[in-house]
Amino acid sequence: MRRWYVIAALAIAVAAVVAVGAALAVTPPVVERAGETIPSAIAPVPATPDTPAGVDDRLKRDFAIQTVPSDAATVVSEDQAMSTAVSKWEGYAKTAKTTTVRHVTFTNSGFAALTDDQLAGMGISERPQDLDTWMVTFHKVALHMHGPRAQSRSGSLDNFVVFISTATGEQIQACGFGPVE
Repeated sequence: MRRWYVIAALAIAVAAVVAVGAALAVTPPVVERAGETIPSAIAPVPATPDTPAGVDDRLKRDFAIQTVPSDAATVVSEDQAMSTAVSKWEGYAKTAKTTTVRHVTFTNSGFAALTDDQLAGMGISERPQDLDTWMVTFHKVALHMHGPRAQSRSGSLDNFVVFISTATGEQIQACGFGPVE
């Protein structure tokens, strides 16, 4: 009978060793950097419509707009750009849960094939390619929708983005997208 107890105890010990080994095999290694311990496999923050990466992804996918952070000198200040965006889009500015401003280089590749006359007809005075802009984003607003689909979207929250030239202070482009969770 003691023999069975010994066999059972050995089986439990082997199972515990296997379980600990399996747990260690899937745990990421730890890296020492500058005196602090940091797990090497930190999960990245997902790109949601409310993060800069999420906004940039939606602009690229839905509007053929690419943005790249910029550190170029500006004539128009961040506050002036915000003021321009708020005055042009007062309804969105008032209802936004948050508003962010980023300094970016703006390119709309969807407009690349248009002539200057066609762009002027759309009210665009500068060719939208590698323009230094302030990107003002009104987060979680109710976009003004028209047509049959507008009824099904009532109450949804969206982002509205306004690009303001850092050289002239004029609005380059504005667009909205959503819904935002």
